[in-house]
Amino acid sequence: MKNILQLADELTAGARPDVYGRALEDYECTAAMWTALIKKANPSIPPGAVLITPELAVAMMAAMKLSRFAYVAVREVLEDTITDKHMDSLLDGAGYLRMVQIIQEQRAGRDFLDQREPAHPAPAQGHSHLDLQPCLDHGCPYHNAYPAK
Repeated sequence: MKNILQLADELTAGARPDVYGRALEDYECTAAMWTALIKKANPSIPPGAVLITPELAVAMMAAMKLSRFAYVAVREVLEDTITDKHMDSLLDGAGYLRMVQIIQEQRAGRDFLDQREPAHPAPAQGHSHLDLQPCLDHGCPYHNAYPAK
């Protein structure tokens, strides 16, 4: 029987890059969206400030999974009904933590998981995918973002 870390490694190394793109680009987009939402809620944050990095976005997803597991685990202890039916939250949490390592490998140019061509074209020179506004203003196949009509 495989342990949770082996299962998490298989989940993160499977077909996910084909579905969601490389981890670094996927979580750059997530981080940019979360940063934009935080800035919208707090306009005093300076323009250009990057609040959420891809690694932090993934760590926040892992924290959410641990929070869910903690809620269920406490209830089960109190009710004396401990089961393994909520191990999927721990598996997902382990997978997200593995994604931090994958992102760091990709950032360093050591993309061990995906030696194929990237699913999306590389960003244009000087174009940061941490700032989605240019994508929305001018279109960007990288994020499937296109100008409003």
